[in-house]
Formats: sequence, C-alpha cells, structure tokens
Amino acid sequence: MIVIGHRGALHEALENSLESFNKAISGGAARIEFDVQTTKDHHLVIMHDKSLRRTANVSKSVKNLSRAELKAINLLNGEPVPFLDEVLESLLGKVEFNIEIKSVALKDVDLLAKLLKKFNAKNRIIVSSFQYKSIQYLSNTYPKIERACLWPPENGLLLRGSKGQVKLMELTNCKIIHPGRKQITEKFMENARKHDWVVYPYSEMNGAEEKDREKVWTKLRALGVDGFCSNYPSELKQWLKNRS
Repeated sequence: MIVIGHRGALHEALENSLESFNKAISGGAARIEFDVQTTKDHHLVIMHDKSLRRTANVSKSVKNLSRAELKAINLLNGEPVPFLDEVLESLLGKVEFNIEIKSVALKDVDLLAKLLKKFNAKNRIIVSSFQYKSIQYLSNTYPKIERACLWPPENGLLLRGSKGQVKLMELTNCKIIHPGRKQITEKFMENARKHDWVVYPYSEMNGAEEKDREKVWTKLRALGVDGFCSNYPSELKQWLKNRS
C-alpha cells in the first residue's frame, strides 16, 4: 500500500503549500496529491478552493486574478501561492504527483497537458478529476498522460454502484480509480480486481481517519487497496513500516 499525501501533509503544514509538500516527502510519501485552478491569464495555480479566503485570508477568486496578482499574495504560512510549473520544476525529481484538475473546461485540460509535456515525467504524474468528461477528453487527446477517475463523478453518470463504476472506467479508458474512503468495501474491491483497476482511495477532511487512524488503515490494508491518499502521510508510512 503506497502512501499518498493528501494536499501534501495537511495536518503538519498548510495544505497545498511547499511546506506541506516537503513535509510529506520527508515523511516518506511516495506521491503527493494536490489541486489546480486556472488564473485569469491562463496559468495553473495550486489551490483547492476557488477562493483564496481559507488559505490566504483574501476574499478573491483565483479565476479573477492574474499570475502577477497572485504572486503578490502570500498564504497564511507566509509562503507565496504556488504555481504548478514551479512545483514541477522543484519537486518532480523527489516525488510522484497526483494532480486533480477542478475545471470542467476542456481548454484547461489542454493547458495542463501541454505543461506536463514539457517535463520528463513519464510514470511520475497522474491526472485525476471528478469531471469524467475532462478525463475522457484527456484519454482521447493525450493518451500518454496517466489518468484516474474520482468516484463518484460529479457530472452526470446515471448509473451507480458496480455498473456505474464499469461504465465510468470504460468511457474514460482508465485503469486507476480514486474512490472516497467510505466507498471501499469488499464488493468494491471485488469489482476492481475483476477489471484489473488500481485503487487509490482518499481520506475525507473531517472523517474517520481523524478519529481512529489505525482502524481505517487496518481495514484498507486488509481489503487490499493499492495505496491511500492520507491526511497523515508520515504517520501512515511509519505504521506500515512497523507492520512490514
């Protein structure tokens, strides 16, 4: 079970910041997960929310700001707002990336794909989204980029359960699925193994992992997930090491 840092190491440092990413790396995470939004002048900035209020205490939206304007804003930890190209340049040699694209606009998928092509990142980057049409477009247009579907999708698959999962993976030509932790059951894993999917569930922000981490990790390990996107990557890495 590989360790993936959810927005870096978000309980050790401010989420989606360089400090958070470096904490996850130093704690042994194999991969870091983070989110990208698009600026007014078509740059990709690492930010979960559409607004900067929660992580920078600025009541402005990313889409309404240019790169230069964002560069003048610091996060709550004093760091500058991170841009994807900068993080790729500085950290790609140290860790794998899982980039979640928030946008439903295909032009933003193009923007991301063209940036990734500039870096020698084969087998080191996964692009994921809840927007299955974005992943479908990525599969059809940039098939060499590894991609994953977040489950359940946000934009319109009518089927749920096992049939919906199969339909989603077929439509997007994906072999990697990212369900929420609560979706992981024996039935889910049976369906995943039947279709040779790679399963990387993610932790919710204020759920069971916050209350009883070992119980969550023990269950996921027993069910045979391939990795876990954890809010506590350093602790999870040590926990796994103690059981190897």
